[in-house]
Amino acid sequence: MSRSYTGIKLKKNRVYSGADLQRIFDVSANTISNWVKAGLKDSDGKRPYLFRGGRVMEFLKARRDRTKTKLLFGEFKCGVCKSAVFPEVESLEVRPAKNGAPMGMGVCSECSGHIRKFVSEADLEVFALLADPNTTVDSLREGMRVDRGGICSSEEKLARPWYGINDRLLWTCRGLMPLL
Repeated sequence: MSRSYTGIKLKKNRVYSGADLQRIFDVSANTISNWVKAGLKDSDGKRPYLFRGGRVMEFLKARRDRTKTKLLFGEFKCGVCKSAVFPEVESLEVRPAKNGAPMGMGVCSECSGHIRKFVSEADLEVFALLADPNTTVDSLREGMRVDRGGICSSEEKLARPWYGINDRLLWTCRGLMPLL
């Protein structure tokens, strides 16, 4: 079962144990270990696992955002491989749907699954470029890419090691003091 955990806020600089996360998010120990396998970084690599609240929230936001793909013109979201792809050019077909709007249909270039979406005039222009044998899909993506101006993405933030040397000490002391 997939959950988004949008209503739960953790304190960014607070240290949480796996048991704390189980209680706060109402999940099992297996879920926490699955999160670790999926890329959630613990503080120091020792057991019991300790996590910074900010790191957990970034991880969960990245998981949520992974399914929300902003499509470029001409791209389809494949229901099988869940990625944003341009269709195979030979399979691309545009027909009117029941409501009269143009519906683009084709085959996913990654997994050969069937893809479809309502298309706009801008999509139709990209389809015309795809039909040109001198235009590559990579050149289309390159021309439509948004320049972030040197601002890093959350994936780049997650790639850097981020932990505090004193996280284990903070967690131990927190157990001795009453929480306010």
